[in-house]
Amino acid sequence: MSSHKKLDIDLDEVQGLFKQAKFDIALRKVSNLIKNNKKNFLPYNYRGIIQLNLGNHSQALCDFKTAVELNPNFILGYNNTALCYRAIGNLEYAVNYLKKVIHLDPNILEARINLGSCLSDLGKYSESLNEFNYALQLNPQHEYTHHLIAEVMIKIVNFKSARKHHEAALAINPLNFMNFFLLASDDLWAGDKANAAKNFRKAIEMNPDFTQSFYGLSRAEKISISDPVFLLAKKMNANAKLSYDEQIYLKFFLASIYESSKNQELFFQFLHEGSEIKKVVSNYSNKESAQLFNKIQSIYNKHMPELKEPINEIEKSKKEIKPIYIVGMPRSGTSLLEQILSNHPLVFGAGEVNTLHSSLLNLFSSEIEGKSLSDKLQKIRVLYLEHLSIMTEKRIITDKLPLNFMWIGFIAYMFPTAKIIHIIRDPIATSFSIYKTLFANGSLNFSYDEEDIIEFYKLYENIMQFWIKHLPDNLFTIQYEDLVENPKTVMQGVFSYLDLSYDENVLTIENNTRSVTTASDLQIRDKIYKNSSKSWMEYEKNLQKFTQAFPSL
Repeated sequence: MSSHKKLDIDLDEVQGLFKQAKFDIALRKVSNLIKNNKKNFLPYNYRGIIQLNLGNHSQALCDFKTAVELNPNFILGYNNTALCYRAIGNLEYAVNYLKKVIHLDPNILEARINLGSCLSDLGKYSESLNEFNYALQLNPQHEYTHHLIAEVMIKIVNFKSARKHHEAALAINPLNFMNFFLLASDDLWAGDKANAAKNFRKAIEMNPDFTQSFYGLSRAEKISISDPVFLLAKKMNANAKLSYDEQIYLKFFLASIYESSKNQELFFQFLHEGSEIKKVVSNYSNKESAQLFNKIQSIYNKHMPELKEPINEIEKSKKEIKPIYIVGMPRSGTSLLEQILSNHPLVFGAGEVNTLHSSLLNLFSSEIEGKSLSDKLQKIRVLYLEHLSIMTEKRIITDKLPLNFMWIGFIAYMFPTAKIIHIIRDPIATSFSIYKTLFANGSLNFSYDEEDIIEFYKLYENIMQFWIKHLPDNLFTIQYEDLVENPKTVMQGVFSYLDLSYDENVLTIENNTRSVTTASDLQIRDKIYKNSSKSWMEYEKNLQKFTQAFPSL
């Protein structure tokens, strides 16, 4: 038997061990193979795959790089190196290696898809779409590519195109429950509750184990306790084998149904149970939030005085973009305010644009030097403005990501023409609304423990006082309760601050047909609702932590 054939047999055995999840045995065997085949690139690639699966990224990178050094035309090695870099969050390096793959063979579907995904994660949406569209040219019937294009379209607020790609995916594979779930989400964001409910129910029928469909259905339709879907959810909830995610969606679903049926005891029981699991999954730490908020204030005090002039060197094509930031605590009325503002013909409502917040979080996760701060902020600025410019041709654009309140001083530096509106709502109403809302995975992880919410609220108040002290002329503050009680008076003041003409038609938010992807997507479809901040009083006996934390209101 030739040495090459023996190596192939041995590597097949390693692959078999890997598939059986016998990683330690596979690792030892392939390491022995490397000792006897140091000039062969394949064993290094196999060991890299095992190391990557075990989370040993540095060892995996070393093996993959050795493989491509031994064989510079080894396409799979470059692709695996890219996957490793992506796993550790180094997207720029991942992109570079994927481009090497495409240079060697431009028609590899997987590489095009991986490159498009990395570019999307970097916020380079136009480039990302180019790669995905190339992938569709390679295989027009590739269902997953349609999903990925739809994801990008949602990020750039092109919901019509997103829906078209979800419909195309359904046409390709009508047996995939996820295609119905995604269409149901499109319907929900567009305010089409009837079709959303229909598609969520179809997704549940096809795959009840995907419990996110249950929670989506509860947001689209009022469900009675005699509904077969509710009875199914109760039965499934008793299954001890459910994953954490499956339990969370089911418990929030059941909590929602019991809330609407006025059963407070069971509403809070399932709300607490779901929140407890979500807190474990999210692994949130108020200590880390406090450290971050302190660091933000410290960096601003230390370095921003050195940067005396705001950034003025702006690309000509982006010069006229004037962002309007709507900031405050989540569930404080930011969605309502944006819905009103986006009724103005000159204003585009972009929703919650995560690019700025995530870029600044990434910046503040490392050491910051004053001499490089301006350059880094400029790069973030350019990426953010590119994101906005893809969304619309309008030049006045709202960004209602509430947590942008963290960055007000840096926003004022990066976007000297920006307007910042701070909206405040009764803290008990805000806190209760946060606690009973299941947010998107990875966001607002403080929301699943009453004491965490209270502590975060205090951090928010503290940093807002800091910004008000340092930038009193950069903020326009309104009270949510005033907005819903006297919308005309409040909005006249807001539009005056924005240097825009006021028209009473902006208050007819029920006529605004834009899609909304936030937790308030359905509430803002109705007329402006008074007294919403008093609805918590119905549950006062169960909200003692909140009422004790905010006793003056």
